[in-house]
Amino acid sequence: MNDWLLQMLALLPAIIIGISFHEYAHARTAIKLGDPTPKMQGRDTLSPLSHIDPIGFICLLIAHFGWGKPVQIDPRYFKNPLKDQMIVSLAGPVMNLIIAFVSLIIWNVLTVTGVLTGLSDTAATAINIIFQYMVIINISLFIFNLLPLPNFDGSKILMYFVPDKWKMRLLSIEKYGFIIFLIIVITPIPQYVITPILNAILTAMQYIIAIPFSIFS
Repeated sequence: MNDWLLQMLALLPAIIIGISFHEYAHARTAIKLGDPTPKMQGRDTLSPLSHIDPIGFICLLIAHFGWGKPVQIDPRYFKNPLKDQMIVSLAGPVMNLIIAFVSLIIWNVLTVTGVLTGLSDTAATAINIIFQYMVIINISLFIFNLLPLPNFDGSKILMYFVPDKWKMRLLSIEKYGFIIFLIIVITPIPQYVITPILNAILTAMQYIIAIPFSIFS
């Protein structure tokens, strides 16, 4: 099996789990806050078939930045529409951060307990690559979705905090969302913005996880 195919196969669990749990978190949070729309549309499920967007999936495979099928909500059901919409938008990225953190814990446990050393080199390498992508992809999804890009979670979160006079301006540029996304992907912006934040979050996670491991080692 060549390296490219191995990389693509190792990416699949991270992408499928990352997107499915991300969108599920949006759906469940909206339902919890009183909006039945995601439930009526069958989005309150972890099934990847309900959440995968083909273009976003391909972007994740190629560029490691992408998205799922957006969960539709109706803010009219919310008691506090602007605040509740912000909470729903935040739920998806936070879920990705949790997945990354849990994956890093499991990866460390497998390493420290020597489970991986008892496997063949091929199996151990495959597991290491899979967990590496589980961590990196989900941190990337966390960061990317929090960027204040039109039609992404970050813009809806920002909408809650900006003055009223800016809200209509933010809404007016939503039609250019995909163009802005493409510009970001094909330029060095991820290298200078996303990567440093990713490294900082990963370092913080590793530091937190190292504390209990050092106590019991």
